[in-house]
Amino acid sequence: MILQIDAFLAAEECQAIIDTLADTDFNSGQATAGGAARQVKHNEQITAPEHPALQLIQQRLQQHALFQQAVLPKQCARLMLNRYRAGMEYGLHVDDAVMNNVRTDISFTLVLSPSDGYQGGELELHDASGVRSWRLEQGQLLVYPSHYLHQVTQVTAGARVACVGWWQSRVRQAEQRQILFDLGQTAQQLLQQGNTQAYQTLALSHANLLRMWSEV
Repeated sequence: MILQIDAFLAAEECQAIIDTLADTDFNSGQATAGGAARQVKHNEQITAPEHPALQLIQQRLQQHALFQQAVLPKQCARLMLNRYRAGMEYGLHVDDAVMNNVRTDISFTLVLSPSDGYQGGELELHDASGVRSWRLEQGQLLVYPSHYLHQVTQVTAGARVACVGWWQSRVRQAEQRQILFDLGQTAQQLLQQGNTQAYQTLALSHANLLRMWSEV
């Protein structure tokens, strides 16, 4: 499942984060790239987990109901801030299957820069059906399974700042997470009509499937 969450952070919050980075040293993105990815990764990053921006984003992810329902997060593998200046890109690659001894089931990108502040820098996901491309607005969050080949195209002007991260889910299989998400969303819609038998049956099925598939 690929999920886009609009206005995950307000524009003012994004700008405040960017402002705090003005006096912060970025490191080479190649430091955390493994294997062939190191050859195509050309960006800058901040990985210190104690950075206030990363702590804020982590907190918001834990509080965001839709993110929680879609991801069913068990453990965060890594969060980082990255920056692409003019001429930088991250070529086609696959993310590491395990980071910090945590399996990576879910990836996300949260764009912090205003879309008119840079050119290029689209996120592309590749699979057998073709290529899908996103140019996210400031504060938008894109959540997707980590098994995709993907890339960030070259930034040709300005600077693109984003937060990226990886999570292990309590439910390993993407297809099962999709089923649980759909059932959960439908159950919430039914509940608006009252605590009916239809709602109770659907909620029971959702709970039993979650119990069957969860790794805790």
